Amino acid sequence: KDIVAFLRKTWSRTARARSASLDSGKLAEQLGCLLARAPGTRPRAGFERVLAAWATGRQPLNSRAASSTVKELATAPVVEFKDEHEVVLAAQLAIEARGLVASKLWGSLAGCPPGFRVVALDIIAAAPGTPADIAWAACGASTKDALAACLDLCAEEMQAAALQLDASRRWRGPLARAPIAEPQDIEAALRRKRLVMGRVGRVLQHLAAVSALRPEPSGAASLVLYLKHRLGSAASFLLLPVIEASRQRPGCTTGDVDILRAALMLQPSESFAGLHVELASTLVAQWGAMAPGMLLEAMLPLPAQLIKAPDRFVKALASECLDRADLLQSLNEEQTGQLLDAWTPNFVPLLLRRLLVRLLEERLLSLSGRGLVRASQILEADCCAEPQEMAIASRPLLMSWWRQWTEHHAATETASADCCEVLDVLKEWRSLAGQRGEGRRLVNDVSRCVNEQLCIMADKLPLDLLKELIGMQQARAQKQTLGDEFNLRVRRSIWGDDAPLPLTIAVAIANGETPAPCSPGTPVWGAVVASIVSQLTSMQEVAIFCSCQPSTKVWEAVTALTHGWLRLELVLRGPSRDDP
Repeated sequence: KDIVAFLRKTWSRTARARSASLDSGKLAEQLGCLLARAPGTRPRAGFERVLAAWATGRQPLNSRAASSTVKELATAPVVEFKDEHEVVLAAQLAIEARGLVASKLWGSLAGCPPGFRVVALDIIAAAPGTPADIAWAACGASTKDALAACLDLCAEEMQAAALQLDASRRWRGPLARAPIAEPQDIEAALRRKRLVMGRVGRVLQHLAAVSALRPEPSGAASLVLYLKHRLGSAASFLLLPVIEASRQRPGCTTGDVDILRAALMLQPSESFAGLHVELASTLVAQWGAMAPGMLLEAMLPLPAQLIKAPDRFVKALASECLDRADLLQSLNEEQTGQLLDAWTPNFVPLLLRRLLVRLLEERLLSLSGRGLVRASQILEADCCAEPQEMAIASRPLLMSWWRQWTEHHAATETASADCCEVLDVLKEWRSLAGQRGEGRRLVNDVSRCVNEQLCIMADKLPLDLLKELIGMQQARAQKQTLGDEFNLRVRRSIWGDDAPLPLTIAVAIANGETPAPCSPGTPVWGAVVASIVSQLTSMQEVAIFCSCQPSTKVWEAVTALTHGWLRLELVLRGPSRDDP
């Protein structure tokens, strides 16, 4: 009973303290075998030692295997290891035997797979009371050997992953069926990968603690990609060479790793605060040296990436961007539109909105109406998450942008197309805001701002845009004012003091769809019908006329003033016949 109670207590304590990479089923099996061989009370001290060794990931020494391995290490020129268990045993013996036996260990591992070498390095470095570099040197290995073993294992693992990915792609096809791995095989592979990554990480941490050695940037980049979030205290050891190389060539990335991905792999720890600042400074320098196309590719996924980044890194990045407000200025109009389209559905951090504001101040008048709507949604979307003064400060800025944009585009040759487009986009936005319950105040403010600016410029607007604007008005007085302006502009066109009436506007006037009074028998009616006939010079104009859906009276009046092919075409397309 005492033995059982003791073992239960020890097992519970050991299971809690053991490393995550240790297989508990194997541990229990080995414990049971050991207890079956030594049922008495005397081996309790031995049990403590063995269980403690298991808890730290070391295998218990087998006396027969140990004596055989000691003899082989002492006499054979090179020992051939068959599996990792033999390497573990040899490494433990090298720690305890030292001398000639220990010094021959690394030479025997020279031709072994890199995984064997990393296992031995990990176990030797874990020896209590001796620094890792001294323990390695006693076994014939230097810090350079340790770094080379980690790099070799990293290259081997990444090559195996690439081959596995390539093999899985070959199975793709309509009739192909990839082999399905058993769940236990997948779990075993994942457990082995975690174990290997843990060993590599521990060796690198020992290297960072005892050696001034620094890896080459390409090798450091490979290790960063391989270890990912398992960098631990080796983060500075691996990332500083990458940072230095990036600063020397800011327009290029080192290896296949970029500074942002490296920052995302760092833990949000106080000990990495300085490293976050270095990474942020280097990243901003990289952005500043990029060509516009590369910069756009880097910026498109950035909002989603920064959400996952540590807060310390985001704050450091924001501080660096304050001095580089013109970072996005190299993007042209088309690239700016692509950026706005990509950022609109996402939460955009404050630092990116600051950069966007500076860019839009330069590109404002070249934006399309849809682009400015996108910009408004991005800059306003986060106001609920920011202090209230942020929202108050951004609203006047947006309204001033909309007034400038409307004033500029309403005075251009493409005013009708540009302003009608933005009015349509605002209708869509208002509809979406009503469905989602978000942004209603903003879209109402923007619509009011655009409407007021267009009303101010009513005497300069094209007639088709003025007609659209009249239909938007809800205030009777404003609608009457704009209607009077429209009527005056129509009469001036008829009298020849202004440009001729556009075909679509002339048909709308004749149909009675505008504020301008026009009834059969009046001088205005005759002038409008004559204007329509004068513009029907080709089949294209005839098709436009038919698409305006003229009333029967308008159709008959226009047909009466035509002759030849035009009269025949109008008779064939007349309201009593189906359009071809």
